[in-house]
Amino acid sequence: MPYADLRAFIGRLEREHELARVKTQVDWKYELGGVVRKSFDCGGPALLFENVKDYPTPVFVGGVQTYPRLALALDLPRETGMEELIQTFRRRIRKPVEPTVLATGPCKENIVKGKDVDILRFPIPWWQKHDGGRYIGTWHGTVTRDPESGWLNYGMYRMMIHDGKTLGILLAYDQHIGLHYSKYKKLGKPMPAAVIMGMDPVIPISSCTPFAAGVNEYYMAGALRQAPVELVKCETVDLEVPAAAEIVLEGEISLTERKVEGTFGEWMGHYGGRPGPRPVMNVKCITFRNDPIYCGTLEGKPVNEDHVVTSVSLSALTHNMLDDMGLQGIRGVHFPAWGGGWGMAVAAVRQAYPAHSRQVAHAILGSKMANFTKNVIIVDDGLAAGYTMKAAVASVRHRRPRQVVAAVPVVAKFK
Repeated sequence: MPYADLRAFIGRLEREHELARVKTQVDWKYELGGVVRKSFDCGGPALLFENVKDYPTPVFVGGVQTYPRLALALDLPRETGMEELIQTFRRRIRKPVEPTVLATGPCKENIVKGKDVDILRFPIPWWQKHDGGRYIGTWHGTVTRDPESGWLNYGMYRMMIHDGKTLGILLAYDQHIGLHYSKYKKLGKPMPAAVIMGMDPVIPISSCTPFAAGVNEYYMAGALRQAPVELVKCETVDLEVPAAAEIVLEGEISLTERKVEGTFGEWMGHYGGRPGPRPVMNVKCITFRNDPIYCGTLEGKPVNEDHVVTSVSLSALTHNMLDDMGLQGIRGVHFPAWGGGWGMAVAAVRQAYPAHSRQVAHAILGSKMANFTKNVIIVDDGLAAGYTMKAAVASVRHRRPRQVVAAVPVVAKFK
């Protein structure tokens, strides 16, 4: 059965011995991030910090940082293999499930508006030493709506706390939130937005998956959980949020107000983007559950939980895309987590004609899934003695960015 909320998923992880409760006091500034980094690097369990300095609220990190935990998030046996994870993702997203809207839900147990709004009532970590501040937007979702079509987008975009009522957001115009923002600029109106933290794990999985423009991620989360996502209306903006979310921030993203945001230790293992003036979200209302759990994640060098998720989601989306294009002989596609999820793609192809492998590689490089991909490796669908994946990776060294390496035989089975 799908998880009702984050708490149900945490309970499942604990029963599967995939969770550690950290009862020793941990400082939200640097120390918590350092503990998470060590755990990620050692392949440790998901972490529930129950004693964060200055705060009664626990912090949950690492729920899908390994493939067994990702399998549990998709309600599959923890021993489910990589290929089955990809195939399950492929099948499920072919069948979107419409969400249902409820009159109310647990996220409305506490409602704070106006002068009482204070984002800093929650234990938002200062994850890494050179981050520009405390980042609330790390394993969450930001909801906006297209003012023309009504298309609702739910995406994952980094957000830094300026103070108790304002957030800075890295808003790129090539992303879906940027498309919406451009339309609000033409209308001359601030953009309503909601930020959600702590949900059924498939909801943030959907928010960081690059579905096509016009796709409502709530439908895709319903597909992944094989049941409708239950939503409620926001208090102050015309948007819907998960009814069982732990914390919801409501407000508007200004068209004119700018504050310095960044830098931030990003998913590729480097600090991303110099500090600079970026749009500001003014928070007008906070709703949250009784005894809420804050959910975030640490970014940085692989392997983090978003790398694990995107290694599966990008593989599934790309394989479906190639099938939809009518390209034949595709035996498997994989974006390795150790490449940051986005950094490299490997496709196994049963080559049928000259330049078949190059055709496949160019199709991948031209897709949204390869926005950050430097190398595409095309391998034979059979086995060739004397070759390993390391040999394939070595073949792309010293090449210019975004190169195609075609028809490299490696020992890799795609069933």
